[in-house]
Amino acid sequence: MAGRKFHPALFALFLAQRNPDVLATARGIASLMASAGFRISERMARRYRNFLVKQGYVVIVRDAEGLRVELTEKAKAFIEKVRKSVEKPSSGRS
Repeated sequence: MAGRKFHPALFALFLAQRNPDVLATARGIASLMASAGFRISERMARRYRNFLVKQGYVVIVRDAEGLRVELTEKAKAFIEKVRKSVEKPSSGRS
């Protein structure tokens, strides 16, 4: 079996960890995924954003400056978990 599988929206969350505000708009998510080599429609990107909000990974805040995204503790814990698994040394197989 390949590896652990995650919802694609969580992949977008991981990609946006340095600039989470890109998750505020569907166009931002679509371009973020395109930069990683995945073509998704803006409609699908809206679904990803809604998934992240409903599951409690992000909070979208509208203020005088516009839309911005705040990562929740759940999102930060997920990002750290994935980062550790990526940085983990291999088991020595070649």
